[in-house]
Amino acid sequence: MRRTPNYNLILGCTLTAATVSVIILGFFWTPYEPDAMSIAERSVSPCAAHLLGTDNFGRDILSRVMQGAGTTLEIAFLAVSIGATCGTLIGGLTGYFGGIADEIIMRVNDAVTAFPSVLLALVAVAITGGGKTNLIIVLGILFIPSFARVVRGEFAKQRNMDYVKNAKLMGVTNLRIMFVHILPNIAPVLLSSIAIGFNNAVLAEASMSFLGVGVGPTESASLGRMLLDAEAYLFSAPWQALSAGFAITILILGFALISDGMGYRPTWRPVAKRRRKMLDIKNLKVSFNDGRKGIAVSGIDLHMEAGDTLGLVGESGSGKTVTALTVAGLLQKDRATVEGEVMFEGKDLLKCTVDEMRLLQGKDIGVIFQEPMTSLDPLMRIGRQIEETVKVHCKFSAEERRRMALEVMRLVGLPEPDVTYKKYPHQLSGGQRQRAMIASAFITHPKLLILDEPTTALDVTIQAQILELLKKLNEKCGVSLLFISHDLRVVRRVCKKVAVMYHGEIVEQGDTDQIFNNPQHEYTKRLVEAVTTRRRANV
Repeated sequence: MRRTPNYNLILGCTLTAATVSVIILGFFWTPYEPDAMSIAERSVSPCAAHLLGTDNFGRDILSRVMQGAGTTLEIAFLAVSIGATCGTLIGGLTGYFGGIADEIIMRVNDAVTAFPSVLLALVAVAITGGGKTNLIIVLGILFIPSFARVVRGEFAKQRNMDYVKNAKLMGVTNLRIMFVHILPNIAPVLLSSIAIGFNNAVLAEASMSFLGVGVGPTESASLGRMLLDAEAYLFSAPWQALSAGFAITILILGFALISDGMGYRPTWRPVAKRRRKMLDIKNLKVSFNDGRKGIAVSGIDLHMEAGDTLGLVGESGSGKTVTALTVAGLLQKDRATVEGEVMFEGKDLLKCTVDEMRLLQGKDIGVIFQEPMTSLDPLMRIGRQIEETVKVHCKFSAEERRRMALEVMRLVGLPEPDVTYKKYPHQLSGGQRQRAMIASAFITHPKLLILDEPTTALDVTIQAQILELLKKLNEKCGVSLLFISHDLRVVRRVCKKVAVMYHGEIVEQGDTDQIFNNPQHEYTKRLVEAVTTRRRANV
């Protein structure tokens, strides 16, 4: 289990940080005065005295690149600030409230974005006049539609989320919901758009100044203006254009990589969903020897492939939990007679010794029970319980175990992991305790998670959040899920396959849609009908 390095973000931040460092240095020191001319040193090629050479007026190119990059970045920063601020306000209001104003503004937005932004900028600057200030204002206004479109789409999506509905039920004002609840949740998308905006602004400044309608000759040097000045000497003194061009390339590449890296989300290296058998149960029979009558499980067959999500449903006493305990190796063999095969990646779990099962439990097979309050040790801090599996199965230092625990706590959505790490179970809410249970089971990245009624004790809102988390673990990290439940609605949200148990037997199994839309067994029909009737009653 390793984190996948985000190479694009690392490289992008490195390039941008190096460029910004040179720009900051230029505010305090440059090898020469950027605008100082020396007729005796006109068009000097790169040498020890002038590392990047001089231009046709004898000005040191390195000094001018340091100044020019600062001017270009200043224009980009101010233009993007105008576009992002105004675009976020417009997009947020239209996306959250919708209505006729949304339709009108978006149609205007579409009309503006239908034209190339550089072409519109040329027209606008030609009307208002060139210069750095006008260029900043024009670019800032032209960036508003792109930011508004992105933010509007995210707000429209987030306004229907459960956490927004919950905030409304608590009486939170719309403005607070927009800028305190929703805005932080779209921050990754917005930051990625801002990085793209910087990229476009640098390119726009270079293009406009090169065409002679951007930064003027009497203003501070910019990279685009330097390209314009070097155009006439492209063949006789190519280092003049190459220096400015290289600086522009580094800035654009850095912001592009940062933007791409911000779209990178998996914290854990995903496991390829290879279509191989994960769990193969054949003719499993379980009967108890402790006074309980009857056979708990009567010759069932179940098959799961890597990455599968299988829901095992049925009424209480149908044998679901007994099947799960058998797979997990938690069934007390002195109180039960077990026959058949339970093959896990080619190994028969029923023939494993206690020590062999212990190597699999927690590491390759994780279990999440129904009630986290009774499953968590009440006298052990949450962080210690989460990292305990790593301590048992992996040889990591205490510091490394803590880092892994905090990381998986963030992955499952526990708030303020550093604080929650030190809390006891009774100090957490029911949903937080269940997330802690999932984190404890998932920290070793098991191949199979067995979930025995994991959401029954939770309210509807928290239940929905936990189900979404489980789907994320399956889809993004490739963890196979064996979901035990009597609630078909819950199973339908998470599982792609369903097996129906009745009196210790599998009476029907298949794809989820098939089971719900065309049940064959009489018991399955009654279960589906019960769910439909309950839904109608709620409506």
